[in-house]
Amino acid sequence: DRDSVNGAIEELEKAVDTSPDNILAHSLLGDCYLKTKRPKEALKAFKMVLFLAPTNDKAMKAVKKLEALTADEYE
Repeated sequence: DRDSVNGAIEELEKAVDTSPDNILAHSLLGDCYLKTKRPKEALKAFKMVLFLAPTNDKAMKAVKKLEALTADEYE
């Protein structure tokens, strides 16, 4: 449910603050942001995964999809 996802987001945000190179935390954070309909935050999280692991297939697909979704805001 929404409360547990928000709780997870809080914990994962702490995790990436404490350990900025934690790829799994960034990836899980991206998933949680998607579940709570926060595409910009999800994009940022998945871009961080790509920065840390440039060949991460899941992050590549997520960034591509999210960039397409948020592209309309830059017109």
